[in-house]
Amino acid sequence: GGMEGGGDYIAALVGLAESAGQLEALGVQLKDYARGLIDFPSMRDGRVVLLCWQLGEGDRLEWWHDLEAGFAGRQPL
Repeated sequence: GGMEGGGDYIAALVGLAESAGQLEALGVQLKDYARGLIDFPSMRDGRVVLLCWQLGEGDRLEWWHDLEAGFAGRQPL
């Protein structure tokens, strides 16, 4: 418990926010800082969908959703 490392966490978020500026240029969208949720536009069956990754999901992208669907509409790749 407590907030040990809270400062580190804030610093990491600030770093993430700064790199999010660069990520945005790549089309990557940071959706939720707290959850570490990121969307990446991608083509699937000739239309644009969003690949979806969340902190703790390891180093593989395993989910996608329609542009309109959002996180709740995630489907396995």
